[in-house]
Amino acid sequence: MIFRVQVGAYNRRVARNPFGDRYPLFGRQVNNFVVYDAGAFLTPAEANTAREYFRQNGLNDAFVTAYCNGTRISVRQALAYIRLGTDCNNQPVPDAQLAANAGNNALKTVPPSTEQSNLKQFTELLYTVQVGVYRTLIPAAKLYNLSPMYYDTIARRLIRYSVGIYDNAGAANEAKNQIVGLGIRDAFVIPYFNKRRISVQEAERIARERGQSAFVKGALVNAKPAIGNTGIQQNAAQEGAGATADISAEERSSLKIKVQIGVFRKDVPVETMNVFLKLANKGIDIVKSADGLSTYTIGNFSSLNEAEALRNEALAAGLADAFLVGYAGNKKISIERVKAILQTR
Repeated sequence: MIFRVQVGAYNRRVARNPFGDRYPLFGRQVNNFVVYDAGAFLTPAEANTAREYFRQNGLNDAFVTAYCNGTRISVRQALAYIRLGTDCNNQPVPDAQLAANAGNNALKTVPPSTEQSNLKQFTELLYTVQVGVYRTLIPAAKLYNLSPMYYDTIARRLIRYSVGIYDNAGAANEAKNQIVGLGIRDAFVIPYFNKRRISVQEAERIARERGQSAFVKGALVNAKPAIGNTGIQQNAAQEGAGATADISAEERSSLKIKVQIGVFRKDVPVETMNVFLKLANKGIDIVKSADGLSTYTIGNFSSLNEAEALRNEALAAGLADAFLVGYAGNKKISIERVKAILQTR
């Protein structure tokens, strides 16, 4: 799987590459036009850097594309493979490339937190919820004081942070949903075995071959995530008793749950819009913010189960970043708060 940057389409071939050897151009005939792509990048981060270079040099419509074995696929589909820890042939991606995919989330250097444990202490199979990749050790407070918090070092001296250890994907996904509800929207489940991240397919194979004996054991296995000294379930209960007090009866009765499928500052990319159109019968709402961002959501539910079913449909269609959002009237609220309000009905 590779990424390229499409820089333009012209009615005749370009006589020479104006960018020299920095980014080779590849021309392909599409109907009556010659479409030019630049580069062949292993990570979206590298492709994004090239895209910005072309835009700074006058090609404002340059955008990133993805290819699997020579066939173009959507960038979102490519990112979905990356989230699974595989390439488009379902082969595990090395940690060096995972690190590059993570991008630069550098924070100020701080002393290591005593609330974090090294994930590499485990050699057994486990699932954990990745919540970020940074260049330095960070305190738990930077990640909502979530616990139990783990870290492990990967390529380029980057540090991957994750929450919890689980012996089944179901428990890990439940924890992930709770963490996403807190506001860490990019949290996702990763399998881990023999001190390294592996693909979902490899984890399933090990589980089939070795059974439950392959999985990690211990008192913290399948422990629910906690915020500081308060578990998420307790936190939600407190929210229902206190934080929802400022919601009027009218707002409580108008509680709705939607599936957010994208946020864009400019036009939606063509490949993404094609997926949106497939879900148009679900009712696409667009809300524009004061800073120029357009948020796209689908569905309008009063049931979490119905909303989750639509989210799964969006994920299957290729919208890898789809997640649930709640509204009380016109006020956007967390899913944990939604659950607390539902309990008061």
